[in-house]
Amino acid sequence: MKKTFFLFLTTLFASLFLPMQAAHAKTYAQEVKCMATAIFYEAQGEPHKGKIAVGHVILNRMRSGLYPKSACGVIHQKGQFQWAHNHRLRKNRVFHPVRHKQIQHLASKVYAQKQSITQHDVTRGALFFSANGVRPAPRAVKGVKIGRHQFFNLRGFKYRAI
Repeated sequence: MKKTFFLFLTTLFASLFLPMQAAHAKTYAQEVKCMATAIFYEAQGEPHKGKIAVGHVILNRMRSGLYPKSACGVIHQKGQFQWAHNHRLRKNRVFHPVRHKQIQHLASKVYAQKQSITQHDVTRGALFFSANGVRPAPRAVKGVKIGRHQFFNLRGFKYRAI
């Protein structure tokens, strides 16, 4: 009887826990791929610090409460990352995680900082960036400049506690 009960509990645990764990791993992989794709299209010609900065803007948006809470949601939100909606802007460049291992690895490292309180944000909390220096919002104020990108914060904006 005890053996049967133990077998039942083990089966129940495996049937409930393992699919959740697999779903979490799949979601994590999708999120990292979205972030890597954004870094590829937005900062491919930028220095290493510039690539990290683009990833930090995505994280900052996820934390802000103004944007979706997922990297894929932030990137695919209407009106944000234009290359995500207009394939002509990609100029026949295609991101592939295997061919672009360095960017994929970088995105994984940046995304892993999502829950970190001690992360070092090279953008100092920027929510926007621009390669042509155009101010992206009326309340946007210039922050740091990294490579060809100018990063912007929102005047008077306070991040909510995570």
